[in-house]
Amino acid sequence: MAHSLKEVAKLVGGEVEGDPDLVISGLAKIEEANPGELTFLANPKYEKYLKTTQASAVIAGLDQKVERLAVIRVPDPYQTFARLLPVFYPAEDPLPIGIHSSAVIGEGTMMGRNARIGALVVIGADCRLGDEVCLYPNTSIGDRVSLGDKTVVRSGVSIRSGVQIGRRVVIQDNAVIGSDGFGFAPQAQGDYEKIPQLGTVIIEDDVEIGAGCTVDRATLGATRIE
Repeated sequence: MAHSLKEVAKLVGGEVEGDPDLVISGLAKIEEANPGELTFLANPKYEKYLKTTQASAVIAGLDQKVERLAVIRVPDPYQTFARLLPVFYPAEDPLPIGIHSSAVIGEGTMMGRNARIGALVVIGADCRLGDEVCLYPNTSIGDRVSLGDKTVVRSGVSIRSGVQIGRRVVIQDNAVIGSDGFGFAPQAQGDYEKIPQLGTVIIEDDVEIGAGCTVDRATLGATRIE
């Protein structure tokens, strides 16, 4: 979606230097930008690219010297650029509200309003899912798991039994939450005996877990992520 430079500046509370009607079609790094794109300069080591960048305009600090390019002046160029990313590149549409016909839901599980449950999702027994929870395809939720309002669980995630997850949490693809911790006791004969991992995992509100991460359960008590 294209915007004029003055429209972009208004969105972020910046001041325009140059043609306010310049059309901006996208965002890019300063060393990779093409005509029609808006870039930013926050780190002094990238100042050299001001002479060579193909960008049509740059977001720059209040005192940054800029020649040749149109400018949006702001106190914090990096933060401003980050705010513009969802403007030019909106997030993908979420799953539709409802439960896919291939999902499997255990006995006693309760869901809040407007749940979005994708294909081949498996949810165990006695779980509690808050309002607007979104589970993408091929996620696995164990028994007695709780997920707070507006939590998003991406494809391939495994959440083991008893895990407690707060509100507005995002768990990226293929993470494993609540797997056994590494607990083995050495024996006299040189062997090892596995120690039961009887604890759980508690993830507080507004946490994001990256793709492919593992958060192991405690031996006793809880592994807590804040």
